[in-house]
Amino acid sequence: MLLTTLASDEPAGRIQFNVTSLIVSEPVSARSYVQIPVVRGPGIYGAVSVSFQVTQGPNLGLNDLSPTQGSISFGNLVASQNITLAILPNIIQTPNITFVLTLLNPGGGALLATTGTQESITIVLNSPPIKFSQSTVQVAATA
Repeated sequence: MLLTTLASDEPAGRIQFNVTSLIVSEPVSARSYVQIPVVRGPGIYGAVSVSFQVTQGPNLGLNDLSPTQGSISFGNLVASQNITLAILPNIIQTPNITFVLTLLNPGGGALLATTGTQESITIVLNSPPIKFSQSTVQVAATA
């Protein structure tokens, strides 16, 4: 039996988001959590890491997401990890909000993929704004 091993130019792999768009509902009262998958390949050798940061959106997500930056690590032979974000409830009615989460600063020999390094996260309003049943109300003024 002949066994051939092919050399890889990128044994630690390239890192990217598994999907590039995500839509979540704003929680009503308590925070909710969302898992954002990050993958590396084709190489999966060695321990590597990558940072993430909210790079676009209102107030860079400080009032809507937590954490807004951080890092994740991949162990040797591990091809996927998740970024866990808390979606924070708003007490003020707002329209749908879109943020961009960006991967940056790969470590341990990994590289960023040429595409898929940004993910759009849209938080959909949890309830419609308050509306009055009558458009106008008249009240007599007395002195």
